[in-house]
Amino acid sequence: MDMGSTGEVITTQNQKQTPDYVREEEAAVHAMQLSLSYALPEVLNIAIFELGLLEIISKAALVAADGHLSVAKIASHLPTKNAKARFVLDRMLHLLSAFSALSCKSRSLDDRSVE
Repeated sequence: MDMGSTGEVITTQNQKQTPDYVREEEAAVHAMQLSLSYALPEVLNIAIFELGLLEIISKAALVAADGHLSVAKIASHLPTKNAKARFVLDRMLHLLSAFSALSCKSRSLDDRSVE
């Protein structure tokens, strides 16, 4: 047997067989896709209808000097006083950016923290 360039095992009869580790990785990716297929609609519903997040972002971006907003700045406009809201918001924004609904980027601050 010989390993092909894509990680497939080539048998002596020139038939391709997928190794176990490739099948396991494909199953893990599929499981992740299934879990996200439920999460995206839920996050969109919460972001748009319950929190008014897109409206908050568009209004705040107009007054931001460089047009970029930190998670803390966006969270300060949310209709909640929960101190951990910005951490949940950060995860929501990352999910939305993973599906190209928003764009996010990280930047290093003077105190070496990342925002």
